[in-house]
Amino acid sequence: MNPTRRHPPTSPPHTLHTLTLGVLRTAVGLAALTRAVDILRLTGIDRTTATHLAWTARLAGIRDIALGAGLLTAHTTGRDTHLWITAGMLADTADVSVFATATSHPPSAPP
Repeated sequence: MNPTRRHPPTSPPHTLHTLTLGVLRTAVGLAALTRAVDILRLTGIDRTTATHLAWTARLAGIRDIALGAGLLTAHTTGRDTHLWITAGMLADTADVSVFATATSHPPSAPP
């Protein structure tokens, strides 16, 4: 798939959904980057743990900003957006997998 290949205009609902997805992903990334502890607290993590894990939320925020900006750029320039959407879905799948694993196996107390 050639990412520079131009595509014919798509239907308005598809265009709106792609634009909305790009804006939301970028906004979530900005929130995770600037309010990492608060975002982690929303998931039920205590403040101390959230403070220790804030750097991972910031990394995910940076990644989401990049994915959102890439999707918006591809959309705005008429380039193929499928690669950006697929990359976002893979990132979200990895996040859910890691989060589910981490919360299902809490660390044991030190001896």
